[in-house]
Amino acid sequence: MDVQAITQIISTVGFPIAACIGLGWFVYHFVNKVTNDSTAREQLLMQHLEDQNNVLTEISKNMDKMSTTLDNMNQRLSIVEMKVETKVQGN
Repeated sequence: MDVQAITQIISTVGFPIAACIGLGWFVYHFVNKVTNDSTAREQLLMQHLEDQNNVLTEISKNMDKMSTTLDNMNQRLSIVEMKVETKVQGN
């Protein structure tokens, strides 16, 4: 918008009304920018939360596998201990 158009608007409707229109235009665009930025930020946050949830799910699965492995090892160790005790008592 050039200076002549602004001067024409001010002379037609008056300075206070032209200033209100200009301020309204500014506020409208400012609110739209803030809203768009917030939406983009929220989408990025949701993506990070989803990624974090996937990682935590994998960690949980791995811990379950490790628990099962440790239980199996404990059972095998108990068997070995019983065999050793039997041999020691037999001698």
